[in-house]
Amino acid sequence: MMQSSVSVLASRLAETFPEGLAGLIFDCDGVMVDSCRVNIAYYDLLLREVGRPPVSEAQAEYVQMSTAKEALEYLFSPEELKLPSYVKKEVLRKNGVEYIQTTDLEAVMPELDILYMTRVQRERFFNEEDYLRLKDSYILTPEKLAGAKADLSILHPLPRVNEISVAVDSDPRAAYFKQVRYGRYIRMALMMLLLNIQ
Repeated sequence: MMQSSVSVLASRLAETFPEGLAGLIFDCDGVMVDSCRVNIAYYDLLLREVGRPPVSEAQAEYVQMSTAKEALEYLFSPEELKLPSYVKKEVLRKNGVEYIQTTDLEAVMPELDILYMTRVQRERFFNEEDYLRLKDSYILTPEKLAGAKADLSILHPLPRVNEISVAVDSDPRAAYFKQVRYGRYIRMALMMLLLNIQ
């Protein structure tokens, strides 16, 4: 079933873009550019290409803030990588998103229902020295999970560098491999929906 869907999708993409595609970008989440507007412009371009209406203001607001309002409680980072004040002011406070920013992951580990890990991103640094100093700030190990809830879900967009020890992979709370697999299916479904494939 899945293979036939992929074949249909590939065929429809070839019909829709007869000159070919240089690539498809699915990671339009603000990582490359910190701007919801840029992401919405990307979605609108894709939607226009397949004959669909643009993203409405209500949809854009929902995409940007709904998850944060429902799920964000703690932000973890070294001091040097804290969320910029303009993001706190223009996005979080403006939209009533409450959060606690801390450098101590282990202190609040027992309170977490979901832990969303990401790598320390080399591209965020202006010099290599700072990156090398901070890149290992948070490495999740089985020992650090000792005080965590039994039903904690550990998420990560993958691929990882070293921020989650491979020893955590066998922990039943490690949900990142499922997360990535489900994300692939969602992307396939969205592409099929955009291309009107039944």
